[in-house]
Amino acid sequence: MSEKIVTSVHSDLGLKELVTFSRSPQSRRCWSGTGEVRPWSAGYVYDVDIKAPRVRIVAEEQLGDVIEENGSVSFESAVRWGWPDDVTASWLSYRFTEEEGGTRVDFSVRYDFPGRGAGHLINAARWRRAMQKSVAHYLNGLARGKPD
Repeated sequence: MSEKIVTSVHSDLGLKELVTFSRSPQSRRCWSGTGEVRPWSAGYVYDVDIKAPRVRIVAEEQLGDVIEENGSVSFESAVRWGWPDDVTASWLSYRFTEEEGGTRVDFSVRYDFPGRGAGHLINAARWRRAMQKSVAHYLNGLARGKPD
């Protein structure tokens, strides 16, 4: 089963600076619970500590090409999430547009719902809330141009 979150945020950073940061290993640390980020293929590998259920998962992210069109810049990435007893995926989409006083980021993430995590079923409602909170935290870090 897949779910999708679509949202946007304003950043005081310039378009080019924000796009560059968003593709950097440092930006992955804007995700809650992210540890060391290592280069991998055309992207990054990083561990993420999940609070509910309490488990560490491994993310393998492939960054897509940057596309410039109609005054905006966009790119996508695909992430493989390695759980202790499951593998899921997510697809992230970024669109950056200059606006008064900075840059608007339109962001979406479509993710497979994990069936199991740390050996037990995950509560769907709780997982949705956690994902929404995690996305908001991530985008706020991107908008600032630095993780917490």
